[in-house]
Amino acid sequence: MAERTSVPPRRPGAIAAGFVGITALVGLIVGAAFDLALAGLVLGVVLALVGIVWAYTSGIAVLMRVMRAEAVTERQQPRLYNLVEGLCMSAGVAPPDIFVIDDAAANAVVVAVSPNKAAIALTSGLLVDCDRVELESVIAHLVARLRSGHAIAGSLTAVLIGAPLLLAQLGVRKKWWDGARGGRSPDTSLPPARSLSVILASGVGALVLSVMTPVLSPLIKVFVPKDLVRQADLAACQLTRYPPALITVLSRVTNETGEENSSVSHAALGVTNHLWFVGAISGLDGYGPLGRFHRNLLAHPPTEDRIAFLKEL
Repeated sequence: MAERTSVPPRRPGAIAAGFVGITALVGLIVGAAFDLALAGLVLGVVLALVGIVWAYTSGIAVLMRVMRAEAVTERQQPRLYNLVEGLCMSAGVAPPDIFVIDDAAANAVVVAVSPNKAAIALTSGLLVDCDRVELESVIAHLVARLRSGHAIAGSLTAVLIGAPLLLAQLGVRKKWWDGARGGRSPDTSLPPARSLSVILASGVGALVLSVMTPVLSPLIKVFVPKDLVRQADLAACQLTRYPPALITVLSRVTNETGEENSSVSHAALGVTNHLWFVGAISGLDGYGPLGRFHRNLLAHPPTEDRIAFLKEL
């Protein structure tokens, strides 16, 4: 099993270098259009360096805010803290900050920018639905991503390479309930100026998504290893030594037809999908205004395949 869980993560330096290259190229192209190619190139590099510093200093806070996660204390969640600390000690990683997302769906997410700077967030639905052993299996999956370095690579990819999509999806999400999963918001209490700003933000966001999703989604997949989810499942079983618990949780988040029904639609964005325990983007299977963009960013194998894989252990 050790050999099967050794998928190497993309190095943070490679992700940062890719971000600098992309930003510099954009600056060069824009600058050349105004006969200022060198100035555009320099500006692109400077902006990229500022973005990298921002990602390392504020990336976790930004992602937790995007996911609408609230920090919890040990007094509020003693069982959760106990499980996280125990698994981190077994895995040899620094304990992450712990957050909870107020959502009935059973899901969890991990973000990190360095081995000593990380956070995990679990939905309230997961905390309610899972017993101690099942919850331990999900946390072990998240801790395994921290130990392997995949959490760092995935988080930096989301906030650097995926920055335009992240901002665009935030703009579009302002106009729809549940992350564009349903129809337009019927809220008429907003003042006219506020309503206009929402319309403009969503319009610009939709335009950026249309243009940038086909360009950036292949790059995001380059920096996010295809098999990282299944490898984290296997590593989690190494930590807990009890695959049935993880199988039970995965079985619970699928319906009779095998389709995932635990999308955390109000908190999830397509560009952060790869950071979640199970797929957590709204508009799955083409449903909702963002469905066609989200399909390009799916990172998880079918849950049925994950369950079948674990049953072979």
